[in-house]
Amino acid sequence: MTLPDTDQLHTVRRRAETARLDRTVALLDAPLLREALAPGTERDLRALLHDVRADLLARDDEEWTRLAGAQTRAESVHAELFSLLATSLVRTHGFDGGLLDAADRLTSWLQSASRVRTPVTLALAPGTESMNHVAWLLRLRFPPASVWDLPVLAHELGHHVVDTLESASELRRGDRPLAQAVAETAAVGVPAGDGSGWAHEYAADVFATYALGATYPLACVTLRIDPGRTAAESDSHPPWDRRVEVMAATLEAISAATGRPGPALTAREVVRPLLLLLPGAEPVPRATALVLADLATGLVAQLDRHTVHLRHDDATRAAALALRLGARHDDGTDTTDATDATDDDPGTPAPPVPTVLDAAWRWRRAHWDAGDADLRRVEATVLRWCATAPAREEP
Repeated sequence: MTLPDTDQLHTVRRRAETARLDRTVALLDAPLLREALAPGTERDLRALLHDVRADLLARDDEEWTRLAGAQTRAESVHAELFSLLATSLVRTHGFDGGLLDAADRLTSWLQSASRVRTPVTLALAPGTESMNHVAWLLRLRFPPASVWDLPVLAHELGHHVVDTLESASELRRGDRPLAQAVAETAAVGVPAGDGSGWAHEYAADVFATYALGATYPLACVTLRIDPGRTAAESDSHPPWDRRVEVMAATLEAISAATGRPGPALTAREVVRPLLLLLPGAEPVPRATALVLADLATGLVAQLDRHTVHLRHDDATRAAALALRLGARHDDGTDTTDATDATDDDPGTPAPPVPTVLDAAWRWRRAHWDAGDADLRRVEATVLRWCATAPAREEP
């Protein structure tokens, strides 16, 4: 039996990986995927695969190192494509119950109001929500959760907006004010930590709260924060107690900027007290809270300056919709039409998804002890309302 030499062995491995890569490239032309991909996502995935191929074909002293790196990068792309295929199948067969459409409408609305030109593509993936900044993939956790989890997507989209939002000033086109603010925050440090990871998380929290109001912090505290770990931190993420403080400070900054007391009142009477109900949670030290408040105030000012109608100002309509949810389900009836807005005028435009989610969480705040049947009925109504919501913000 003849053994190959090292070069021959490398060639065998390289050809096997190249053949696998060719099959991956072919998948991008499959109708099931082409219909699901935003143009930017398809372009960037093709660019990634092109770079991987270049490393596979390289012949130099580092060819084995290049091969190992190319295999790792290829596996990452394969995983993303698998998620996209799974997402398309879930949509096609209706396994999500309309949740992906609601998520699409939410992210499309927020991108439009943020003036972000590069659209993201939704993909289901194991684990929690996250953002792939290379291919503009916004991951929604699998199996699809519920409308109550949708506010978390605004945070992940916030990472995308922070990196890509350009200045609204004609004189400063090309500047990225949020990215610059994050860099400046990281340069001077943030409370009990430094680096762009923490600063980016805080900025995404401000974005989500600015866009959805109290809906976002309520979803985080109610569904996402592990009891007993409110002060836990990592190199990339600040502790939840400080993140929630940033959310509360954002609501207060909105009140200060608009003269509307509601957001600040919700921060003081709902958001902060709700966090303290979790085991082990304690108030953030005042000195830290003041620094976080300055951070939130500065970012709110930037969002006011550089976005269009992104700030959630539809509290009156959300409150009316919440009352309709209560009237609809407290007595067990099911008579509200999917296109209902806040009054009986058929010409009233359908509310956007942020308003619908605000209404849903207002209902839930009034029904903390709601059973599974009531939650399912309300969720079904909310999904129908989301299905009629505009996908883009209209000036």
